[in-house]
Amino acid sequence: MDGGTVTGVVRRPGPVRLEVDGGLATITLSRPDKANAIDAEVAAGLVAAVSDCRGQQIVVRAILLRGDGDHFCAGGQVEDLLVEPTAAQAMVTTLTRDLNATVRMLVEATVPVVVAVRGFAVGGGLGLACAGDLVVAGTSARFLSGFSRIGLAPDCGVGYTLPRLIGQRAATDMVLTNKVVDADEAMRLGLVSRVVPDEELDSVAAQLARGLATGPSLAFAESKRMLRDDMSSLAAHLVDEAAVLRFLCLTSDAQRGIRAQFGAGTPLFRGE
Repeated sequence: MDGGTVTGVVRRPGPVRLEVDGGLATITLSRPDKANAIDAEVAAGLVAAVSDCRGQQIVVRAILLRGDGDHFCAGGQVEDLLVEPTAAQAMVTTLTRDLNATVRMLVEATVPVVVAVRGFAVGGGLGLACAGDLVVAGTSARFLSGFSRIGLAPDCGVGYTLPRLIGQRAATDMVLTNKVVDADEAMRLGLVSRVVPDEELDSVAAQLARGLATGPSLAFAESKRMLRDDMSSLAAHLVDEAAVLRFLCLTSDAQRGIRAQFGAGTPLFRGE
């Protein structure tokens, strides 16, 4: 992801768009009617787009990850899990495979990764935001774990990246209580880099990413390497995270929690 520039390259239209211009790769979640929720097609599109940024055919010096519409990403498309438990487990296995690969590539990227967030970043959307180097939030941004309310544990690297960004106590509060963190609190906690008015989000994030794309790429790569933790622990965490989700998909609590999202009442979790 290094070297000169490529101008006017546009690839991968669809629910995950990739556009490359002047060394800046813009990856856009484009399901605004679904709040950019992640289904199998989106997860596959994400890993493909980020993989393209690492390939030899495109020269990329910075990445901007954003979402179309009013929300960055509503997390996993929960209604897809309204199937019998083993089918849900198989689906989760596929999703975690692609999302884990995406998170690892974003975190380990040698180029700067900027994430622009407006509206909700929930579950996997929170994980994608946490995988960025710099996060620009619109004033409407809201960050939410959301996993435990459907009887599941964090995925998309959240259990690894979130406490390293905001501290163990604050991360535990978000994960266990599903606390909604607004843009100002996210800034205070260190979850985002800067907060701007919603109407300025796209231009500010793009300007920031373009500036990084023209910066000293070798120095950026070395700086990122020195700043981040040992990635072998991230790899181990992602393997454990996927195994936990596969197990939880088979539990009665998860099935109650998932179904409760689409019906009345609060799920009664029984620890089974």
